[in-house]
Amino acid sequence: MAINTDVDCIEPELKPQPVAVTAHARLRFRERVGLPKNACQVQAQIVYDYGFTHTDAKGKAKKYLDRRFLKYKKVTQFRVYGGFIYIFCNAKLITMLAAPKGVEEGFKHCKVGKKASSP
Repeated sequence: MAINTDVDCIEPELKPQPVAVTAHARLRFRERVGLPKNACQVQAQIVYDYGFTHTDAKGKAKKYLDRRFLKYKKVTQFRVYGGFIYIFCNAKLITMLAAPKGVEEGFKHCKVGKKASSP
């Protein structure tokens, strides 16, 4: 009996959600990370799947992300990955910010390499 590896047979909540990237996010990615704009799509998908979420934060990191969440009213998700805060609206990368040192400290308790859960 052959195993069906078609993506359509996977339950909807388990399917990987493709991430869209805005032109502004591509520009900021190139400016802040230094990699080509074409690498932004791949990195955005990795961040969306494996980045730490707002619910993973503790202490100063949680407080900082709360303030940012109130500032950007259309934001639905933050992901912290590799020293940057990636700002998403649904599954669309809007922009990215450099994470202050205190923010990264708030994620030290998290398991590295876990699959992030979408809120």
